[in-house]
Amino acid sequence: TNDDVFKLNSKLGIKAGGNWFYSGSVDFSTQLFDSYKGINSTSKKTSFLTPIRLNIGIGLDYKYKKILSIMVSPISFKYIYLNNKLLDPKLFGIKTGEDHLSEIGSSFKALFSYSPVREIQLDSKLTFYTNYQKVEVDWEMVCNFTINRFLSTRILFNPRYDNTVIEKAGDKAAIQYKQLLSVGFSHKFK
Repeated sequence: TNDDVFKLNSKLGIKAGGNWFYSGSVDFSTQLFDSYKGINSTSKKTSFLTPIRLNIGIGLDYKYKKILSIMVSPISFKYIYLNNKLLDPKLFGIKTGEDHLSEIGSSFKALFSYSPVREIQLDSKLTFYTNYQKVEVDWEMVCNFTINRFLSTRILFNPRYDNTVIEKAGDKAAIQYKQLLSVGFSHKFK
């Protein structure tokens, strides 16, 4: 299985006063490669440009220096489109026989970026969306360590909860976790 996402994010703000901004945000994401339900499975979960996700939010954004941004969007639009009819639409909260989902709700997004010392960078992104019946929460925490000029380490922890998926009878949504530890090597050639 693979984990690939192509994302484009944009945010526009007009100063409201102090650290507050009237803001609008657009988040676009899609898949580039096929992803399967399991290691030896031939059943696809995603494919090229399927699903296409678009989230648009209007609200207030609080910014503290370049460390913290909190955007509250009381009006938020969520759109999902399935380009491939062979995929299970229930995996994306879309009813059987339909190829898209569009709904209005509310969203919350918090971004935190802090470097306590030159060798450590902490980044966190929390997104929350609700259509007032179901919720979608995604929290990504990343810590980058520079060991020396050749070695670096990255630790990622990503809990996610999504009960917008249409489950089989008796199944319930649960918290999913993704963890990643990577060590990188770099060298500059002159």
